[in-house]
Formats: sequence, C-alpha cells, structure tokens
Amino acid sequence: MKIRMTIIAAFAIFLGLVGPAFAASETGHALYFSANRDFRQGNFEQAAEKYESLVKSGRAGGDVYYNLGNTRFRQNRIGEAILNYQRARLFMPRDRDLVHNLRFALDKRLNPPDSLAEEARKGILRNFTDREAFGVFAVINAAFFLALALRLWMRREWTYYLVAALGIAWISTGLFAGAMYWDSRTDKACVITAPKVEVRSGPSLKETVLFTLNEGAMADSERQESGFRLIMISPDKRGWVPARLSPKIRPEA
Repeated sequence: MKIRMTIIAAFAIFLGLVGPAFAASETGHALYFSANRDFRQGNFEQAAEKYESLVKSGRAGGDVYYNLGNTRFRQNRIGEAILNYQRARLFMPRDRDLVHNLRFALDKRLNPPDSLAEEARKGILRNFTDREAFGVFAVINAAFFLALALRLWMRREWTYYLVAALGIAWISTGLFAGAMYWDSRTDKACVITAPKVEVRSGPSLKETVLFTLNEGAMADSERQESGFRLIMISPDKRGWVPARLSPKIRPEA
C-alpha cells in the first residue's frame, strides 16, 4: 500500500512539474503563431509586442529574433531591426534570408562609423554557433580516444594513421571550440536603436557632447554606470550613451 501511495505521489509531483512546462510551451507556440498572423496582416506593432513577450519569457530562438527584425524593419526602425537580425545570427548564422536582410538593413543606415565591433562580426567564427563548434569537438573527441584505445589493442599500421589524423582533427576542433567560447565571453557589441544619439564625455546628460551616432551604428560596450553605457567605436572614439538606447547583441543575463 505504501509503495502504491509513493508511486501515486511521485506521479502527481511529476505532473505538477511537467504540466506547467507543457502549458508554457503551448502558450509560447500560440503566441508565436499569433504574432506571425499579425505580421502577415500588417499589424506590425501587435506582432512586435508578441515577439518581444517571447523574448522576455526566455523562449526566443533564431526564428523569433528574425521575425522581430523583419517587423521592426517594416516599421522603419532600422536600429532595432539590425539588433534583432544580429541576435538571430547567434542561432542561425548561415541562413540566407537572414544574411540578406541584415545586409539590406545595414545598407539603410545613415553615415555608419567604421566600427571595430562591426568588423569583428565579419570573421569566420560568426558563421558557426557555439553548439555546432562544441558538438563537432565532442564527436571528434570521442572518436580520437576510441581510436587511441584501438591502437593500444591493435598495433596495425593503419591504426597509427587513424590516430594521427584524428589527433590533428582533435587539436584543430578543440582550438576552434575554445576560440568560439572566448569570443562568446568577450563579445560586448551593442547597437544604437534610437534615430540619433548624442555621445557624451561622461555618464550624464549634463556632460559635453562629443559626437552623434545614427541608429544602427555598432560599438563595443565597455561598462555601465548610472543608466549610461561607455561605448567604443575605435580606440580614439569613445563616449557615453544611454544604456536603454544601446542594447547588447548578446542579451544580458
């Protein structure tokens, strides 16, 4: 009897934990399809609000960011479109439609500065996701150690070449995965989302205006203070902007 009650209690707890997760998933799907419907009907602000809700709930993937970017582009909010396209690239960096739309949005900017942050996003690392890099390394890692064990058990010539080849692949993919990890940890790029932002000498609206940036400009975020963000366009071009108008591409935890 006790065993039966224990099983029933455990099952009830399982339903209590999993049930809300299923409900949340179904709610997320319903909201996503509702946003897509609003977009097709030209209700861009309603669509954007629903996509933003998915982002805030932590249920956003590349498709949500991509659709949100398309929505903002239709609203002529170029900075926000670029921000969300760049976020979508973190999930699906080689998607042709995404790459095309991002380039088109970048071309719509007014006098974009030569930014180190923007140049960094053109490197080979940006063509892969973190999951892809570590997934390949995990497979090569397993294959290498299996081949090494086989070599210890079977001293054939071909096992030597197999271990050597997999060893080279293991080192290469390990270095690449390490570079991807370092890049994700040091990526501080942000995007100006307001039509025009004044860059000041300090974290206050009372500070001197050094220069202005138009929406869609990209920079590296150095730190935040009093609601302002210290950004760097280049080593000799730095200043403070409101943090809410310069969100990071990699969403902050």
